[in-house]
Amino acid sequence: DCWRWYRAEQHQQEGVNKLYEHIKAVDPALLHESAEWLTVFRTQALQDDSRDYPNTWDGVMAAAANYGAKYPQVVAAQWCLESGGGKHAPGNNYFGLKGQGAIRKTQETFNGNTVTIVDSFMEFPSLKACVQYLVERWYLDYKGYKGVNRATSPEHCARLLKAEGYATDPAYSEKLIVLMRQY
Repeated sequence: DCWRWYRAEQHQQEGVNKLYEHIKAVDPALLHESAEWLTVFRTQALQDDSRDYPNTWDGVMAAAANYGAKYPQVVAAQWCLESGGGKHAPGNNYFGLKGQGAIRKTQETFNGNTVTIVDSFMEFPSLKACVQYLVERWYLDYKGYKGVNRATSPEHCARLLKAEGYATDPAYSEKLIVLMRQY
């Protein structure tokens, strides 16, 4: 229940980092993504999560923290950048996630050139489902992919997203960092 009030404020992050260091000193295996307690915690949290998250910076951060994002402010920055602060999210897709779904135009950058293409974008029943999908596939370790939760800071996490191929915009990471500082 403590994560319900977590907002990734500096004093909270410092407390979590201190707790992390203490746990690591006692038993590093407890902090591994496949640790039994973490699997049970996430399963229980997902089952118990019947609440709706508001389409706001704080709402996205709360959902991201609940689903396991180490730096929920990065998820909120993605939400802000990709959906115009939650205003432009056809099919409740707040992050421009591609996959089977609706066909839409989008801009991509290839070899330094920005082009308009047509692609398929996933659709979700809610903001909560969209955040959960993003965190599970990009932030946590997923099917052999090492998630960006391995980052050592929010800025590092933003840079890992770009390095791992989340976006084609060469300035994507820097845009996320600016948004995190702004909010």
